[in-house]
Amino acid sequence: MKNTLFCTLFLALALASACKKENPAAAGPDCCTITCWGRGTLDSLACNCQCSPGFGGAECDSLLFQQGSGLRFDAYKVDYMETAAPGDIMEINCRKYIRKGSDAVRLFRFTNVTAGPVLIKTAKGSTGALVPAYPKEPIEPGASGVVEVRYDVSRLGEKLAWVELVTSHGDYRLMVKVRVAE
Repeated sequence: MKNTLFCTLFLALALASACKKENPAAAGPDCCTITCWGRGTLDSLACNCQCSPGFGGAECDSLLFQQGSGLRFDAYKVDYMETAAPGDIMEINCRKYIRKGSDAVRLFRFTNVTAGPVLIKTAKGSTGALVPAYPKEPIEPGASGVVEVRYDVSRLGEKLAWVELVTSHGDYRLMVKVRVAE
């Protein structure tokens, strides 16, 4: 009985310290609160994410690619937890989540920065949970518009998803980060 209790306590302490920083005086988040999005993996000794090819950023939440040249977006990434209404946010183990059934729509605003019209040919979500809506008519020079994305917030868990836009002036990827809990 004593050996079992000792082993259980030792294992719990080892797991708790595995995600802590090696240098507690170092600035930055506790390793336990880091999410390595984009198929990245957490290096608990260095307390940072090792990103899969094609992803970058501190938490592997940025896609590395060349943007098109016709549309200038206000932002290429939306974090649902940062843009949710205060009543839709909850915190579990130092991480923000949105509540299941919260507002599912987010907007990506853009402006046509070319001398001619830009046509969005297609927009496709990287997962069936992410459904984009976009203007079907050409966007005239200097005109603004929005790409509306709707994430299925009945699906629990963490997801890094993106919308791939194909336009007459290049391709774009618009990122969505979401954590859903009940």
